[in-house]
Amino acid sequence: MRRSKTFPQNTTVSRSRDQYVFVDDPSSLDGKSIYILDIALYRPNGEKLFRRVTLDAGVEQNLMSDYVWRDLGIELEPKSSSDPTDSESAGPAQALGQISIRWQFKSGEKIFNASFWVLKTEAFDVLIGRTFIEENQLFKRKRRLWPFHIR
Repeated sequence: MRRSKTFPQNTTVSRSRDQYVFVDDPSSLDGKSIYILDIALYRPNGEKLFRRVTLDAGVEQNLMSDYVWRDLGIELEPKSSSDPTDSESAGPAQALGQISIRWQFKSGEKIFNASFWVLKTEAFDVLIGRTFIEENQLFKRKRRLWPFHIR
C-alpha cells in the first residue's frame, strides 16, 4: 500500500512558480498558494481512508490518483466522451474512469459528495479543482479583508 508523504504542519515547500503550503486548519488559507490538507475519504463500508488533498483553482475538474482509488475499493465508472483528459492539452495523463465518493477535511465536520476522474499518476493523492471550489464556496471572501479563507 502506497502511503502519502508526511510533512510537518504549516510547512512551505517551493516548486517552480507555485508555492505549496501544508496546513492543518483550513480557516488559515489565504488564497495565494496551492494548499495541501489532510482529508478523510469514505470507503463503501463507511471506513475512512486518510490522504492529502490539493486545492488548486488552476485545474477545472477533481482528480484522484489510481493508487488512492484502489485503496478505496470503489468500482470505476467507464470513461465517457466528457473525459477532460481526451484533449491534446492534457499531456501524458489519461483518465482511467470516474468515481463518486464522500469526503471531508480531517479537521472539518461537513461531508462533501464529489466525482473524481481517476488518473494513473503519483503526482498527488487527490486534487480538488476550480469547479468544485466555486460550487461549494471553499474559498470565500471576507467582507473587509482580501484574500480568501475557507469555511
